[in-house]
Amino acid sequence: LGSCGPSVSGSQVEIVDDFVPTGAKTFTLLDTSMFSVGDRIVVEFQPNNDWILELSDMSQFGWTAGSYDLQWRRVIVGISGNEVTIDAPLVQSIEQVYGGARVWKYTFVEEIENVGIENI
Repeated sequence: LGSCGPSVSGSQVEIVDDFVPTGAKTFTLLDTSMFSVGDRIVVEFQPNNDWILELSDMSQFGWTAGSYDLQWRRVIVGISGNEVTIDAPLVQSIEQVYGGARVWKYTFVEEIENVGIENI
């Protein structure tokens, strides 16, 4: 996801919920003071080796925790205390026991939007 542009310095914050289910649009951050509604963020799930092993020991295929971080771009649509609501649901559950996740702001002024592909 490096193509989404640089993270905003000092904006990386941990998700503190023990479990955030697949399909969730709301989660709790350690601190929301640097975020605002409308901010473009990256949610990054950072799995540990326990997660790799839980997936039928995918390490046998060369999977390692450090090389399998999952990232999703989202927009903050609501903030209440340290609870953040995003514009689209998460497609992977996040569990602290499997490494947890973090969030950061990103910038990308030349991002391509509203693009369609025809005749594939």
